[in-house]
Amino acid sequence: FIFLKLLQPLFLPPTLFLIGFIGAFFLIRKRKRLGTVLLGVTIVAYYVFSIEPTAYLMERILVRNVQHAEVAEMQDAKAIVVLGGGAHTEAGRMFPELGGVSWKRLWHGIEVYRALEEKVPLLYVGGSGDPFAPVSYEAELARQYAQTVGIPKEQFGIETQSRNTYENGVAVKSILNERFPHIQSPKIVLVTSVAHMPRAIQ
Repeated sequence: FIFLKLLQPLFLPPTLFLIGFIGAFFLIRKRKRLGTVLLGVTIVAYYVFSIEPTAYLMERILVRNVQHAEVAEMQDAKAIVVLGGGAHTEAGRMFPELGGVSWKRLWHGIEVYRALEEKVPLLYVGGSGDPFAPVSYEAELARQYAQTVGIPKEQFGIETQSRNTYENGVAVKSILNERFPHIQSPKIVLVTSVAHMPRAIQ
């Protein structure tokens, strides 16, 4: 997990652009034409990935096959699973608080809970995704907020150990297998961000 977290930034656009600029700098000194081409390509790529239309297009590609379920399709669900999205705990804050993505996911989970007549329990899943800060307050915060808006504690379960989407899935499967041992694949309502849904449902 830690290795992947450290490796991930190397394949993100900022790092690739930096490599392009550095490579162009050294190439221009020895092979001017090739270095100039690399510099031009890097500049164009940097611009394209920095503008709003590109972000919009990439998001549309990610969500093109995602469709939300209707309430009628959720009636036989055993749990509403909300995937965590992070919490703010840095210095300068008097209290930890859910991040914007987490707030949206939690609130949509609560909306589904209400739509299902408060009969299907919520399960908020997610520990710390930061390898250097293993303690996570997020799931407990989510439960406190849910209780504030009237959801009984026994209707809101939490999981605090999973650190990424894969581990979220493993943790949910383990919890559901323990809670419903006689059902091979308990049906759930999955709540997460739209752009994250294609990865989450795998």
